[in-house]
Amino acid sequence: MANNNISKTNKVNKPKPVKVDVSLTKKTRTGVTKAQFLEVFLAKACNIYATCQACGFNRAAYYQWMAKDKIFAKAVRDCRESLIDMVEGRLYEKILTPDPADADSQLIKFHLERKAKHRGYGEKSESDININVKITYAGKPKEINNG
Repeated sequence: MANNNISKTNKVNKPKPVKVDVSLTKKTRTGVTKAQFLEVFLAKACNIYATCQACGFNRAAYYQWMAKDKIFAKAVRDCRESLIDMVEGRLYEKILTPDPADADSQLIKFHLERKAKHRGYGEKSESDININVKITYAGKPKEINNG
C-alpha cells in the first residue's frame, strides 16, 4: 500500500487539508474561522492547548464548538485520524526502509507486539488468583477456600 504523504526522497510532506464544510468558514468572535482552527490543529499535532494558544482563544471555546457543532466535531475526528495515518506512515517508513541496516529494531518490536499477538509476539502475563469467601448458613459460618 503506497503512502501518499511520502515523496520520492522519503521525506514526509505536509498533510493534505481536511475537507471543510462551508459552515466552518464563518468567522468567530476572535476572527478565526473553524476551518482555520482545523488547519492549525493538524499542524500542532491535534494538541488542543497549543492550537487554542495559536488562534488566540481559550479551550472553553473549543469545547463549546465540539458540543454544539456536529460538523466541527466530525472534522476534529477526521484531523485526529489523519494524524494517526501520518504517524503510522512514518512508522512503516522506518520499519520497511530499503536498507535493513537502517531499520529501527525497537519500532519493529513495538509493531509486532501490537499487531502480531496472534503469532506469539508481545508480553504475556499470568495471574494466580486465590479467593477466600466466608458464608454464614443457618447460623454456622463455613469457609470456602478456592485456591
